[in-house]
Amino acid sequence: MHGRYDNIKIQGITAAVPSTVEDNMEYADLMDPRRVKKQIKLTGVKRRHVVKKEQRASDLAYAAAVNLIENKRVDIHKVKICILITQAPNYQLPSTAFFLHKRLGLDKDCLVYDMNLGCSSFNVGVQTVSALLQACDVHTQALLLMSDSSGRAIDPEKNYTEDMITHNMLFGSAATAILLEKVEHNDLYFMNMSDGNGFQAIIKYVGNPASMDGPEVFRFAINDVTEGIQQFKNLYNIQEDMIDYYSFHQAQGLILDNIVDLCNIPPEKELRSIEEYGNTSGSSVLLNLCVNRDLLQPKDTCRFFISGFGVGLSWGYIYTTIDTCDIFPVMETGDHYDEDKI
Repeated sequence: MHGRYDNIKIQGITAAVPSTVEDNMEYADLMDPRRVKKQIKLTGVKRRHVVKKEQRASDLAYAAAVNLIENKRVDIHKVKICILITQAPNYQLPSTAFFLHKRLGLDKDCLVYDMNLGCSSFNVGVQTVSALLQACDVHTQALLLMSDSSGRAIDPEKNYTEDMITHNMLFGSAATAILLEKVEHNDLYFMNMSDGNGFQAIIKYVGNPASMDGPEVFRFAINDVTEGIQQFKNLYNIQEDMIDYYSFHQAQGLILDNIVDLCNIPPEKELRSIEEYGNTSGSSVLLNLCVNRDLLQPKDTCRFFISGFGVGLSWGYIYTTIDTCDIFPVMETGDHYDEDKI
């Protein structure tokens, strides 16, 4: 599925990460240090921000949303849509978006719900919100929140297998918040793809830890994702000189290296944050922008080619222009809300 909106603008981006930082070399006490170093070299992940037991994905999403509302001086009465994309909801029902609707103090005249999606959250979420905004008046705003808590602090009372350790060493936790607005004359191009034949490549059964078929995910990334990049560029005649920066899902270093190489992307245009934050699921593409905001600041606007890909299997692309003053620094938080917990 692909298309173009000429009336949607990303008006603000914030990112929130846990204040707890874990160095991957800490796992050398639990596993052969040589294997730990090999894993760090393969994935490119040295450190990650991780949640402790009491901190949830919703806490990170709330922090990112409040930061966005304050920095952009958002009139919350203009926000008519609030969608949360997460694979770590607070409850089986209702959608955690209702919980955030309450905490943020949004009006009753606001559509809210959760979406269960991971690494491709940004491109699917932006397309979904953009479609919903078409039925609204000009200058109507929407909050798109993405948050996951895949990166969790080491539990000293837990017995870790080597597979569990290598899985933990890849993932961090983060949330991002985007303010989208229906405007006049602003282009946003999108394409989204799915392949349910690969639904088991990244999977978590109820009551069990998540598992990932690494070779299959790697094959998918260097074939389907790279082919899609060229397909999307050809579809909308996007030339290299029309792109200032690329932001890809921070899956792991080897995958990113291959995408850049196979697609002949100038290395200086590809943004990364995986070394310090790890794979943060759907938040990674925008966390990437916030981490690198100082690099972007010399320009008033930047033309971004953004791609999320992973669980599903799913992959997609967004090409649009964003004002660099609307990309805010990463914030750290250890806050957690406990009043609704049982």
